[in-house]
Amino acid sequence: MINKMNRSMVAETPEEKKMESLLYQARDSKELVEFAENLKRDLQCVKPMFYSYRVKKVHSAVRSFRIAKYTKLESMHDLFGVLIVVENNDDIKSVVQIIKQRLTDYSEYNLLNEKNWLEQKEEKDRKDLDYRSDMEIYERMLMNLKRIMAHTENLEKVLPPLSYIIASKIKMEDKEIPVEFRIQSKNGFQVLESSYFTVYKNDELNVNSKGPLIFFIQQILNRKVELDTNANLSKLEREELLNQIGDLYQCNFNIACMNRELLEDVWREYMKISVKYKLQLPVYDFHFFGEKEKTEEIMEIIDNNLDELFEKYKSYDIREINTTAYVEQAIRNLKIEALV
Repeated sequence: MINKMNRSMVAETPEEKKMESLLYQARDSKELVEFAENLKRDLQCVKPMFYSYRVKKVHSAVRSFRIAKYTKLESMHDLFGVLIVVENNDDIKSVVQIIKQRLTDYSEYNLLNEKNWLEQKEEKDRKDLDYRSDMEIYERMLMNLKRIMAHTENLEKVLPPLSYIIASKIKMEDKEIPVEFRIQSKNGFQVLESSYFTVYKNDELNVNSKGPLIFFIQQILNRKVELDTNANLSKLEREELLNQIGDLYQCNFNIACMNRELLEDVWREYMKISVKYKLQLPVYDFHFFGEKEKTEEIMEIIDNNLDELFEKYKSYDIREINTTAYVEQAIRNLKIEALV
């Protein structure tokens, strides 16, 4: 896994130290574990592929807090996170209903496509500010929304795309912790995770190019995963998707050429996730529902094997990468070496 996130950040300001204290309390909270495990049992009827929960790490929380230029702990929305991945979009509605039954106060966003996200955020921000007379604040927030894909500080504020998000708070002894439930289909999960550490959390990237690059990558991967997984596409539909990918390369020619190696890294992560999903192997810290974890040593060997194989398939133009052939050969190799 490629991970270029800055892990050196520590809490310094009073508000950051307040957040650090809350996170440490959350790590020891039996209430959080009980809530997450009870929800896990509730979801067994839906049979999700991934179910994972975590308390945000301090360095990651401090990083997000600073990049987003927050001043209050209350601005953070995902200090505790729950991820549920289902095989198809049709299952998302059932998962959402089960989660909401356990909550009393929450906000929800259908972010399964970019347009829906923009519309909902604009509407919510407008309603939240209706009672204020300071229109300058409203205009500034709206301007930030319109520029989310151009400014890193705004990227840290947005909710994960290609997801259905429920934001709430969970009681934890004498405090509350903000929780974000992220529900995704298999395809949305693959698209988002392929660029999460390679680009979104990459602190070595030029901050002015990160947003446009993420937007470009997600548009391409959305079409690539459709080509790779939808067997019902007609020949004409496949050609149209391929043409759209070509147009995306042309429209983003400069930023794509300047980041050729990075794009190959993202395509590599996408291919590797495709293999791991097929074999129900851990993807980063996410483990398949009910599956036993692989040791770090075994996963490192598997990752090295997949990286080496990718060299035979890699291309700057993702249309030239045969995902099916890569996955099939990777599975053969891993089985021969008895790693799965």
